[in-house]
Amino acid sequence: GQAPNCIQCCQVHNMRRDLLHMPSSLSLRSTALSQLLSLLFVLLALPRTHARTPDYHSARKTLLLRPRSLLDSEVQGALKGNISAEHALRKLLFTPVSVPIWDSPYSPSQTNADLFLGVTFRVIVYQVPPFVNIEDPEAAVLGDPGNVKQKRNYVNGKISGLVIDLLEQIKTLLNCEIEYYYPCRASDTTCSSSDFTSSTAALQMLAVDSPASSLFHGGGADLCPNYNCLVGGNVKISEENLRNFFFTQPFLQNGFVLVARSGEAEPRIMSWADPMTSFVWTVVIIELIVVGLGLCFTEGYGFINSLSEFRWSPLRLLVEGMYWSLLQLFGAATRSPVTVAGKILLVTQLFFKLLLISTYTGNLNSFLSTIPTSTKVQRIEDFFRTTKGFSKSNSICVPVENPSVQQYLNLLSDNNPDFQFQQVNGTTVDDCLMAVYLNKATATLYDQPVVVSKLASSFYQNSLCGNVGGYCVDNNLTSVPAVTNLSSNVTVSINPPVTLEVLGQDSCICPERDAGYNCINKNNYQFVSVQGSLVTVGELFNNFGYGLAFRRSSDAQALKYTTFNQAILYLQELGILQDIISQWLPDGSQLVCPGSGQGAVTLQLKNVSGLFLFTACGILLGTMVGLGELFVKFCIACFYCCKELKQRVEAEIQDYQDMIKREQGISVEPELSEHGKFVQNIVDTLDETKDKISEIESILRRFAK
Repeated sequence: GQAPNCIQCCQVHNMRRDLLHMPSSLSLRSTALSQLLSLLFVLLALPRTHARTPDYHSARKTLLLRPRSLLDSEVQGALKGNISAEHALRKLLFTPVSVPIWDSPYSPSQTNADLFLGVTFRVIVYQVPPFVNIEDPEAAVLGDPGNVKQKRNYVNGKISGLVIDLLEQIKTLLNCEIEYYYPCRASDTTCSSSDFTSSTAALQMLAVDSPASSLFHGGGADLCPNYNCLVGGNVKISEENLRNFFFTQPFLQNGFVLVARSGEAEPRIMSWADPMTSFVWTVVIIELIVVGLGLCFTEGYGFINSLSEFRWSPLRLLVEGMYWSLLQLFGAATRSPVTVAGKILLVTQLFFKLLLISTYTGNLNSFLSTIPTSTKVQRIEDFFRTTKGFSKSNSICVPVENPSVQQYLNLLSDNNPDFQFQQVNGTTVDDCLMAVYLNKATATLYDQPVVVSKLASSFYQNSLCGNVGGYCVDNNLTSVPAVTNLSSNVTVSINPPVTLEVLGQDSCICPERDAGYNCINKNNYQFVSVQGSLVTVGELFNNFGYGLAFRRSSDAQALKYTTFNQAILYLQELGILQDIISQWLPDGSQLVCPGSGQGAVTLQLKNVSGLFLFTACGILLGTMVGLGELFVKFCIACFYCCKELKQRVEAEIQDYQDMIKREQGISVEPELSEHGKFVQNIVDTLDETKDKISEIESILRRFAK
């Protein structure tokens, strides 16, 4: 509608909508919303007078039963009789305000399309690639510490990044102007990295009402006239930040990622089976068993089949069928099928063998042409005692200048006693990444976009990766950055002085040459080789949103962040924001270590030790079985009791076979006596002798011819 009351109602609705649609990625998530609603009900229950009525006491009791709210200090101050605090809180939450609403290009009415025409917003940024890149933030070359004179701007390209591109798009939509500042101590002529890389320093600079803001170049009350100031970077929309600042809707949802060092995996006994998964090997074994049983059924029952001689002994028939199936798979079968069903089974087995060997050989070639890598931990859950990858020696490096990491780890430790790790403290994220690279810590964690950007720029581009990785040490430098291992109170050196400008082992040892092409190493550089690369492992966790932070106040002018909300949503709907994110956010899977291409892979004994062990086990098993058979024969020949046992077992087996024959209607010849067996043996021997004599006579006749 066009009535003033309706317009005001819409404005209040928009404010309520912004309040209720806080990002779901907050650390307290829905808890924060329920606490805030509880606060509303409590304050509504408060009487207009400040006498402690029964309603007041019931409201206070209701509040005490709930967790601490987002506005804990203000609420407690109001309930303790602090009239000014209660009045300010009521004004912030319940006083209707009239705020002009910017009309986006989608709005039917364009009355307020130029609402911010000519208005200048001052944005405090800080060095955090890929969100913000500041050229010469130390102000050693360009000067202008803190960028008060605007020597670094979007036009000359001396300030860039994801947030900068987003703000420039918002600038075009609102027809406003944007000036960029960054934290730099006013007492210094050059800027310290502890300031221009810190989100905490940027938020301190934004709080112009506090004395801390005046400590920076361009800080203080003059920085933020009419609340036209904000902070841009990787500022997380967290509970603590929401207490002190207004935030836009998140322009990017992301989370923490775990970083570990990958190295060449040690070969295992069963490494020869790695080209195929355990499930595939299980299927192969099942196929062998099925074919073996099929051969027992098709070739074992009958009178002229390949396994007919074992038809009266089911166990022997099963062993011979499995043995035939296995030999057929290896291409060394010693039998030929007689039945049609057996022939079909063997043709199927041969086809299976062809596919299996081709697949395994192809995967084996690919497997051997690449060196497999592994990490000590695969995910954040590996730091829980209940998981398979847990180890008491695993440690996490925590960057002290980024308290969000410590807060998250404390939250995990408080909520789950099984979460255990050794803590190594580094000053910055770069220190912790170097600690992991030098194996001083098992892993570290931080924002995924920042981590991937640092891996690409500080490690992979400087050859601190792969089997050819390493770094150059300048022995002339004496200062050694260090961190403190709080668990043992021992100072642990993270990295020696690293000269990243000198790349590669050859360039490190020989940075320059004279006219005779002789190596000159004035600084006595030494190359320290490090095997392995830093990689991100596991999935994103502790999801959160990044937003633009504004000053928090009950003044209606402080609600300009809602206009930036509209602009961000508009850019999201057009797909422009996604294009900006795709342009700036690096893909961790695309990180390639220069010079990491490997030549021919030379197999060592440890690479094929599993095959030798498998073969040795087969030989040992065959030898043990052979020795067992020899021992049994020796016992039968030398001990009458063993011979008698053998005869009794053979008689029982013969009786069982005769019983089966009778059940099938087959006549059973009576067993010969000892004398009959002796005569039968003589007859058989004479027949064999006659055959041999005939064979010799045939040979002599051929020789005579």
